[in-house]
Amino acid sequence: MLSLNRSALDPDLWEVVEGGAIISEIPILFKIYKMPRSFPSLESLQEWLKKEEKRLAKQVACRLLMARGYSTTGLKQKLERKRFSDAVCDILIEELKELGYLKDDEFTERLILKEALAYGPRYIEMKLRSRGLSAHSVRQKVSPAMQIEAIRRLLPKLRGNPAAALQRRGFDLDLIRAALKNT
Repeated sequence: MLSLNRSALDPDLWEVVEGGAIISEIPILFKIYKMPRSFPSLESLQEWLKKEEKRLAKQVACRLLMARGYSTTGLKQKLERKRFSDAVCDILIEELKELGYLKDDEFTERLILKEALAYGPRYIEMKLRSRGLSAHSVRQKVSPAMQIEAIRRLLPKLRGNPAAALQRRGFDLDLIRAALKNT
């Protein structure tokens, strides 16, 4: 019978022990909370590790998704920070997409509409790209009328040079000029 013991030298390595002798070392990067006392073979141990990693990654993903929405890229980054393998993350993300828990299009649309209250399309495009999302529909979703409304809402809050501040926020220059002329 085989058992697993944490290595005294490296916390990421686990020793596979049979009859008091170490027969191999296995890297296990994710946290294991409960483990069987023994395994009949090395294959059964490896199979248990695969299932356990997927189970734990699914628990973490569900907990994260209950707290707030994530894009596929954002969720994968969170799972990788928890030290789950790329293969498990990819499989889990595909499962979550099939189940309808991850919808990048809807996530992107909500983010665009939320950001359009305070930022222009250039800023929103940059933010989406930094999150690994498609930014091709920003100009379609953020109309000039929405930009002008956001500019009018922001103008009283801006100090100094409002045109420069609004440009930094990603608004179109011609719309900034039009809004400033009307005030």
